[in-house]
Amino acid sequence: MVITALAKWWPLQGLSLLQLSKRLVTLLALGSAQRGQTLHLLKLENIRRRGEELRLEIPELIKGSRPGKAQPLIHLRYFREDVTRCIATNLDAYLAATTPLREDQRGPLFLTTTKPHKPATRETLRRWVAATLLECGIDQRFRPHSTRHAATSTALRKGADLPTILKAAGWSQASTFAAHYHRPVQTDLFSDVLLRSQ
Repeated sequence: MVITALAKWWPLQGLSLLQLSKRLVTLLALGSAQRGQTLHLLKLENIRRRGEELRLEIPELIKGSRPGKAQPLIHLRYFREDVTRCIATNLDAYLAATTPLREDQRGPLFLTTTKPHKPATRETLRRWVAATLLECGIDQRFRPHSTRHAATSTALRKGADLPTILKAAGWSQASTFAAHYHRPVQTDLFSDVLLRSQ
């Protein structure tokens, strides 16, 4: 639902910096299944381009870091089937909009949207995602971390295999996903059940 709503925030060049920022961080949260902490640690110098793919490396220690475990790596491909949903295209537009606001081309990916355009805090990213979810029609009981639940459960429902989901989210055990994140989505309202003909 959020991705469909954000696809209407188009064209990207017509968006304000705040809209572009909120759109990007929310799409990254959904498209990577990463925690807000991880997205906050994204840096310009750790973005690698390889043809039709972007690789966003996170070398800093995060909640799930431990010896012998690979650090998070977010892979983004240009989604040519529908550019309005493409996270890589959104990232390119965000970089184009923020390059003139930066002193150099190193440091945190996300900047505040008002002068003097300092690095955005983790709390700012959380607020952006929360506001975007509300603007896209999501009930306020769902918080920014709900994007991990939604992304991983939707990926499984749409046919992604469990090892791919675990790797994307940074989980080593399937039990973590099963116990805490894979939540069935209840789509039937009580009234709908009563009103069905059978």
